[in-house]
Amino acid sequence: QVSDNAQNFKAIAFVESTGNHTTIQSYNHTTIQPYNSYYRLRQVDFDGKFTYSPVVFLEGLAGKVVVYPNPNNGNFKIISDKLDLPAYLLNAQGIEVWRGMQTEVRTTALPAGVYFLHTVVAGKAKVTKVVIEH
Repeated sequence: QVSDNAQNFKAIAFVESTGNHTTIQSYNHTTIQPYNSYYRLRQVDFDGKFTYSPVVFLEGLAGKVVVYPNPNNGNFKIISDKLDLPAYLLNAQGIEVWRGMQTEVRTTALPAGVYFLHTVVAGKAKVTKVVIEH
């Protein structure tokens, strides 16, 4: 669940249980919010009873650039609330290896290594490190 004030929460996802187990089970869900938000988990048992996790605060993406996933295999998304395109990618030697007008980047032909994504967000230049692994 997510909230902007830590009081009024709304559901953002439901992850189905894998059933009864005697070992620890792991669950995950990825969500990206542009603004500062409070989060909690609501765990519902099979009998309908539920409990809440402690509330946690996460800083949002407003004015930031996030590459997801990072590291990646050359396929990644550029996530930002006020992204101005085009964006371009430089290798460690400063040579441009990709330029595009899209937020989904597909560069699987590039060798593994560290790259630098150059973008402009709300009129400000941003550089984000991108790690490509194969």
